[in-house]
Amino acid sequence: MQDKQIQVLDALTMCKDMGLNTTGGLSNISNGMPKHIRPIMDSAMVAMAIKCGLTSAIANPCDLRLMETIKSCDIIMDNTLYADSYLEL
Repeated sequence: MQDKQIQVLDALTMCKDMGLNTTGGLSNISNGMPKHIRPIMDSAMVAMAIKCGLTSAIANPCDLRLMETIKSCDIIMDNTLYADSYLEL
């Protein structure tokens, strides 16, 4: 059902264009995948979703890769000030 992910990103963009905030469950994209692949897919999806307007996410705070991706996207999208210790935020 990979085509559904593009539809989700399109819907996020439409919501952003209307000035709406959005939230979603990140692990839905990787449900059923091998355990070692899930963090990669979740991180890729969150980066794309943030670009399309995702404003909050139901996410695993213990997934270091995911947290680093979200924090890095916040810097790139100018949502937070860069600092050498940004990963400790």
